[in-house]
Amino acid sequence: MKLRVRSSRGVSDVSVDPSATVASLKKQLGATALRCGFPPKLLSVDDSQRLSAVLSSGDVIVVQSQQPQSQQPQSQQPQSQQPQSLQPQPTPKASTTSASAIPASSILSNGTIVIREVPDDNSCLFRSVNALLSRSNQPPESLRTIVKDAVAAQPELYSEAFLGRSNAQYQQWIMDANSWGGAIELSALAHHFRIELAAFDIKTMRLDRYGEGKQFSSVAYLVYDGIHYNYMALAIGDLHVTQFDVKEQLVEEHMRKQAQKLHDERRYTDTANASFKCAQCGKVLQGEKAVAAHAQQSGHSEFSES
Repeated sequence: MKLRVRSSRGVSDVSVDPSATVASLKKQLGATALRCGFPPKLLSVDDSQRLSAVLSSGDVIVVQSQQPQSQQPQSQQPQSQQPQSLQPQPTPKASTTSASAIPASSILSNGTIVIREVPDDNSCLFRSVNALLSRSNQPPESLRTIVKDAVAAQPELYSEAFLGRSNAQYQQWIMDANSWGGAIELSALAHHFRIELAAFDIKTMRLDRYGEGKQFSSVAYLVYDGIHYNYMALAIGDLHVTQFDVKEQLVEEHMRKQAQKLHDERRYTDTANASFKCAQCGKVLQGEKAVAAHAQQSGHSEFSES
């Protein structure tokens, strides 16, 4: 049985014995929990179950693991060394702050650009934005509510043609903890908090800037691998800078270099061209847009990569 495995180390294909147990797969992958399907859902089965009873060849598995705190990058790394920022790191307990009033050259020379990992729980965009705004103590639902209220307040802007569903249906949908955030949600949050949110698409290396041209003074950065958002920060000792002067091109250049490394290592999932199979009716669908359309039309929600 072949599985597509996504973890903090990237995406890879793994061959497993179908007669092996879920527990053995978790041990092999170093996982505390597994998610499968599209969108990924928690695999809630007994660890003694055989893999053949709960998974099929070609399924996409998302690994959840608890990384020890000691794996966080060391402060004040010498510039001659390669920064340990290619490996996504757990959200730090250290404080985050804005560097909008500090020249970019002075802070970039004293820190390391890092990618901070947030959980694979279908709220990764909201968790990332909370961290960027120093709101890590706030639940993802707080940002979902902000988006819902913004959509409700502007029905002409957020029309059915724009949302792909009625305004009322969208409001209900976005409050579901299993609903993914994307461009619509980033745009709404950027305008609410008056900050540019710039997201690198790792596959295409396109940079989408939400709130651009609105004269916001600060910008914060995210990376998107096709199914998951993480956020970017500048680590300077115990300080993690997440907001920068929107006019500082040097910061964007450093962020782009870090995203380019992820692209070069192919640490993304090509959902636009991948084939998916609906587990509820067996229909084969090409790309995430077809999956989204089928889910909306049929109400089905369980998909695996075929």
